[in-house]
Amino acid sequence: MAEDITQLVGDISPYVTAAVAAYGAAVLDKAKDESAEAGVAWGRKMLQRIFGTRDEHDAPAPVRDLADRPDDADLQMTLHVLIREVMRQDAALIQDIRGFLAVARDSAAPVATLTIIASAVDNAQQAVQGHGYQSNTFHKSSE
Repeated sequence: MAEDITQLVGDISPYVTAAVAAYGAAVLDKAKDESAEAGVAWGRKMLQRIFGTRDEHDAPAPVRDLADRPDDADLQMTLHVLIREVMRQDAALIQDIRGFLAVARDSAAPVATLTIIASAVDNAQQAVQGHGYQSNTFHKSSE
């Protein structure tokens, strides 16, 4: 189950990161403009389902921090860890996010190019393939 959640968080990463980049910490504010590009809008819906709707000042710290520096891979990873922890506690949330992701993939191309570099040492190397280093790059589709 933990591997499924980790994969799901990785799959939604381009959407939620683009939503934070577009809306900033106001991504969770229900009253904000709804006219964003489809992929960004799906990322926003995912984040609102995960954290609830709230004022930007009440957004979780990883959302606020990433809003200030959306290209920071460490801040992206911090948000991923928080999302994974929230999902581990709510099976219904996991199903909802899987449904959102399926529709988002059908309705919009991936929203950005995002590179995540993860490194691990000692026992944590089992978490990544190879020699404790894994690099994943997500590209916007040209379709």
